[in-house]
Amino acid sequence: SIVRGVVGLAFGFGLPACCAYCLEIAPASWRTFSYCIPIWLYTAGETYSSYIIWLDDPSMKHLHWRWLLIVGALPTIILTFLSAACLNESPSW
Repeated sequence: SIVRGVVGLAFGFGLPACCAYCLEIAPASWRTFSYCIPIWLYTAGETYSSYIIWLDDPSMKHLHWRWLLIVGALPTIILTFLSAACLNESPSW
């Protein structure tokens, strides 16, 4: 139960900070769009998590947690390498 609280705090602090960072680094014409991206990705991640859990066991009685962790981490791993390859070190507008 303590771990769930810590994870909840991390999400509670992480999403607003991410949105603020996106607003700071975006040019003025892209600020609204860049503010919506983290919120959309958060919602997409929740949907993806629900989908892989449903694929594993729709009744949620016999979940394979190791498989779920690996498959759940794949988008993060892919986006990490993609961002490292495509993003500049620091923005300059």
